Amino acid sequence: MDRRRTPPDIETAVLFKCARRCTLCFHLSGDLTEKLGQIAHLDKDPSNSAEDNLAFMCLNHHSLLDSKTSQHKNYTLQELKAAREKLYEAVVENKHTEKPAATAVTYNLIGPNARLNINSHDNSTNAATFGAGTTSGVLMSENRARLLVTLPPDASEKIANFIPSPTMLAILYILPVVRNYGKTMAAVTLFKARFLILPGGQRLPPNPDYAATDFQTVDVLAQLPPDAYFQPRAGIGNFDFLPVYEQQSTLWLYGLVDYRDIYDVPHQSRFCFVYHTPGGFNPNPAGFYTAGPEAYNRCT
Repeated sequence: MDRRRTPPDIETAVLFKCARRCTLCFHLSGDLTEKLGQIAHLDKDPSNSAEDNLAFMCLNHHSLLDSKTSQHKNYTLQELKAAREKLYEAVVENKHTEKPAATAVTYNLIGPNARLNINSHDNSTNAATFGAGTTSGVLMSENRARLLVTLPPDASEKIANFIPSPTMLAILYILPVVRNYGKTMAAVTLFKARFLILPGGQRLPPNPDYAATDFQTVDVLAQLPPDAYFQPRAGIGNFDFLPVYEQQSTLWLYGLVDYRDIYDVPHQSRFCFVYHTPGGFNPNPAGFYTAGPEAYNRCT
């Protein structure tokens, strides 16, 4: 098929009508936050740039739309167009500009039982905690971007349901969530993640090796507004996963995201998760938990 650039006037019309809100994010979960994304061809024909055949989607949903996996019944053309029209109606009604109610976000800290509730619109942040010693420093800290990396619920489900073939190559993909919990824009510059498989009982080294050659790296160079998120992809092959499936080894996923705040100050948020299999003295449910030495979970 002939891939032609969408005419600028049509591209502008689509972006204006959707206000860079993802058609499928709104259709599936009512999400009206601004997204990093692309204009998708609904009939999957890149030469058909008629406005009626186009819709703005986040990177993940655009990739899913274009995929040919047999494990997912893809969205119908009629469904996509109906969803797009509902999104356009919501933008016309300015629903995308309404400030969401404060919501508590829960994620795991060190150890499978430790939890922390973070209010994404909390104004009580103690800036001194972040080393701001002057009035201007306090204001900068209160208003800066803050990125955290979590895993979606389906990450644990994917691991639990993945049966690796001993003969045919297959890749299991996990989509970490990089969200801006701060109050201003973040300029994301780098994301990198690594699956590490350690024999049962072996501990992580005290300091992470971010120079390892098997890191999966994404050079992002993108703006992430408050409350917005993106989901880079990290994959593991079935042959590497086999000892985890056989419960002979432990699966770790760790990495970092680099970004700059509106004051052009560089920051780094690190993350580290372990996949827990029930057994022994730990009866907690199977799934990913934040774990590892402090150096793996440090944020600046």
